[in-house]
Amino acid sequence: MEKQMILDQGEALLGRLARAETERDAVAAEYARALESLKAVYAGKLQPLAEAVKTLGKDIAKYAKGHHKTLFGESDVVMLPSGELRYAESKVVVHGRAVTVEVLRELGYLDGIHVEESVDWDVLDGWPDEKLLAAGTNRKDVKAYTWELKREKKS
Repeated sequence: MEKQMILDQGEALLGRLARAETERDAVAAEYARALESLKAVYAGKLQPLAEAVKTLGKDIAKYAKGHHKTLFGESDVVMLPSGELRYAESKVVVHGRAVTVEVLRELGYLDGIHVEESVDWDVLDGWPDEKLLAAGTNRKDVKAYTWELKREKKS
């Protein structure tokens, strides 16, 4: 009697999960269709505008460079009705081809070298237990509970 009650409760849980997954999948599919539809409508409108903004941004930089003395002779900021033009100078490091890890190491400039190391757990997964123990770890048994739902066939 108690076993049947536990089986019935398990069936009820699986049934609720199956219905929830079916509903979730339906909404996700509807969402994906709506999203694709929106992308199709707006991609054609958005791309030319994004390209125009990019081109105009480059044009403004060229214009400001070409008229640097007139625009920025008195100030680093020019106030215009549609916005501001600004000028700033800074120094940046040129990424020269001669700069290599080997050159920096030879010079003793180790702070200029980025090294990233991490444990490769996929490799350790294949190690024998003795090697794992020597490295300070081990294997453990893990219990996993899974399920598989019977899907209703759509007509």
